[in-house]
Parts: sequence; C-alpha cells; structure tokens
Amino acid sequence: QAQAAEYNEDEDKADECEEENRKYQKANTQAMQYLTDIKRWNQRINEELERRKDRYLVDMEYTDSNKIDFFAKFFKALCKFFFNTQIIAATMEEFADEIKKTTGKKASKCTFYDFAGNGDSTADGSDYDDDGDDEKDRSLWRSIYSDLDFVVDELGLLFSETVKNKPLQNLCNNARDFMRLYYNGNYPRFAYNVSWAACEIITDEENPIQANPNYLTDDALGVIVSIFTDKKNFAKALFLSMQANTKYKTGDDSDDEDEEEKCADEDAFETIIGQIVVSVASINDKISSDLLNEEDMKQINQQRDCVLQKASELNIDAKSCKIIENFFGYFFSPESGGCCECGGGDEGGIMGFFGSIFGGMCK
Repeated sequence: QAQAAEYNEDEDKADECEEENRKYQKANTQAMQYLTDIKRWNQRINEELERRKDRYLVDMEYTDSNKIDFFAKFFKALCKFFFNTQIIAATMEEFADEIKKTTGKKASKCTFYDFAGNGDSTADGSDYDDDGDDEKDRSLWRSIYSDLDFVVDELGLLFSETVKNKPLQNLCNNARDFMRLYYNGNYPRFAYNVSWAACEIITDEENPIQANPNYLTDDALGVIVSIFTDKKNFAKALFLSMQANTKYKTGDDSDDEDEEEKCADEDAFETIIGQIVVSVASINDKISSDLLNEEDMKQINQQRDCVLQKASELNIDAKSCKIIENFFGYFFSPESGGCCECGGGDEGGIMGFFGSIFGGMCK
C-alpha cells in the first residue's frame, strides 16, 4: 500500500501503482481470510472444549463442587493457553519484520505488553485507552490483527506481571515445541490428564499438601505458565526422558503380571506434572522472592521429596527422576528460572503453522 502511494505521486508510474494496489488487495483479502479462519476455529474449539469438559465431568462422576469448579477452570484455561501461545509464536515468526519496524525491537525481545499495550487488555474488550490519538492507542497486536483480541485478552488474565514483562518468545516456543512432540499436538489430552491429576491431589483429605482449591487454581495455572518459561524447557525434557527410559504398561494379557506391575501407567507423565504443579503452587507464595533462606530450602526440599515419592509410586525411571530433582534445584532461583530471551523453532509458512494448531484439536 505504501509503495502504491509512492507510485501514485508519479504520473509515469500509473501501471506500477495499479499493480501494487492489486498486490495489496490480494494480500489484504488473504489476511482477512486468515482472521476469519482463526476466529471460526476458536469458536469451534470453545464449543468442543465445553462438550469435552461436560463429558469428562460425567465420566469422572464428580459431585464435589470444589472438584467440579477446579477441573472445569483448569482444563479450559490450559487449552486456551496452548492454543493462544501457538498463535503468538506463529505471529512472531511471520511478522518479524513488521514487529521490528513498529516497535524497534526484534520479535524475540517483545513482551506481552509490547503486543497488548501497557495494562490495556481485559476480557471484555473495553480496555484500550482513548485519548484521541488512534495511532498511539492502537496496540501492536491490533496493528497486526484488526479483530483477534481474544488471544491477548485470555492470556492477559493468565499471565503474571513477571511473565508479562519478559520476552514472550521463549515461553511460546517452549509450549509449541512441547506440543509438537506430545501426541501430535493433542493439548486437550494433556489438559485433561493434568487437570484430573491436580484436582485429585488438592482435594485428597489425606494429602499432606492440604491445599485449598478455591485459591490454588490460579496459583497452579501460574506454575504451569512458569514451567513453560523455564530456560531448560523442563516439560519437554521430562517427556522425552520418560518416553525413552520409563517402561509403560502394555495392557497385553500375555505379559508377565509381576513385570507389568513394575511398569508405569500411560498417564504417568501427566500425573507427575500435576503433582509438581500442586507442590510448587502450595509453597510458591511462602518463599522469599530474592534470596532463598534456610526455611525456604526446607519447604522446597519437602515438596521435592513428596514429588519424588510420587514418581517412585508411578514407576518412573531413575533418569527422569533426576530431571525432576534438578528442576527443584533451580526453579526457585531467580537467576536460573523464568524466561530467557533466546528464541528458535522450525521454519514454516503461516497457514502451515496455523494448520498444526487447528489439527491438534481433532486428534
């Protein structure tokens, strides 16, 4: 469009101006179709998630309101987290030049606030300040997508201030890379199993954590986000390790029953992630934010031992248990945990990437 405007000022460039306008109209039509596809797919996903959530609750026969509320909120929030972070990851790759031109930053350096504006995003969409300067008030996200606010609105409710103020690329790439490995991107499966495991743990009256699901839901969701900001990509490392080293039950009646008892159930990975999430969330607000003291280390070690005991009960292999142990050794350290500014990821066209997002829902 800018090139067409430049040619329009030169009478000898009429044909070039017309050609650039045609290119712009074609690109604009394609862009609007992308928006329509994503919004339509998001609506379909929301409807499908509601159906699945209701079906899961029936299958689990939950009657306790705490369990019902926790599972419903946790399951849907996790699904939205994976869907929306993949859209942002694709955006940072496809629109890297436009992001650099608009913000003066590389896409790998952009924070949530760079995309959504400083504190501008809320769930009702009535969030953006209006001081009469339309260009100033228009967020980077709206300059790229004229009508796709649900992505930043939903993530804005989920992200902590710490996450919002650090580069997003590592978080989004970690979530995307993990999901590419996890059963062909079937994030509803991951969300269901982790939500179920966490729900069972925090509502177990005999559980030593003694957690209250009414306040723990948001904390647990925050821990999930933090796990994917981890520089070491803990979730991916643990999943790959367990796939390589943990012996899983086959369900084959011909196998030796004693050997089968020593094998892990197929949802052992998600169960231990649920245990880790609840364990970390139960102490996250009780430890020092800057320098860990003796009492902090005592609480961390207690939760680490609790998780490792659960891992042993699940028949998780020794190498994977070591990854879990190391996680508790660095995750609470401010200089080691959290987001980094590195990026990466496979190359690919925008529709090819969005196709991988859409396809994951139907696996």
